[in-house]
Amino acid sequence: MRGLVDAAVVGADRIAANGDVANKVGTLGVALACAYARIPFVVAASASTVDPATASGDMIPIELRDGEEVLSHAGSRVAPPRSRAHNPTFDVTPASLVDALVTEHGIVEVARGQRPEPLTPPPAGTNPRTGGASRTGSDPLAGSGPLTGGGDPPIRPAAGS
Repeated sequence: MRGLVDAAVVGADRIAANGDVANKVGTLGVALACAYARIPFVVAASASTVDPATASGDMIPIELRDGEEVLSHAGSRVAPPRSRAHNPTFDVTPASLVDALVTEHGIVEVARGQRPEPLTPPPAGTNPRTGGASRTGSDPLAGSGPLTGGGDPPIRPAAGS
């Protein structure tokens, strides 16, 4: 990627308790490309997309659309006769490819073994990245320190900032 990309950030439609992510078809391909290029793959989603009742991505039901959607164009079949198509609406990216999950409640470093459950709002006046008091009192993301507590390394500003 010739140094043009620092990280990939995608959304999620559903996140399993183990950190597997279901999102639009193509997300898994982006995650695989990031792994190959050694670029962080980050999922940014609302905490409400985390489903603690779903243990893994294998348990997320994936709707299959009609194969004719990809075998035909404008009402005419473009694929050879007897061709079949697998046409899922989503793909599932395994947690092993997810470097971090970012929600309004903080950051979970999935690649380091952290799991998104439970994702609950931090107490008022605390920094969601450190669990401690906010340094400014008005900005819950102010200051630096551990990403999610528990001895994590300090947050490093992005290059050039």
